[in-house]
Amino acid sequence: MLRVMMAIVLTFGIVFILNRTEGFRKTEDTDAVNAAIDTVEAMAIGIVCAGFIKKIPAVAN
Repeated sequence: MLRVMMAIVLTFGIVFILNRTEGFRKTEDTDAVNAAIDTVEAMAIGIVCAGFIKKIPAVAN
């Protein structure tokens, strides 16, 4: 459980830094609050997508 939490925190930090430097939006003024909001959105989308992929059964050949 600790490893999963550490991975989420590390991923959050990386995505936050990417949001601060480049961002997902075309605006010039990206402050820390907006970057944090975008980071939470990106993390939520990633977690939901990973959950859907895990629920899809593997196709055996």
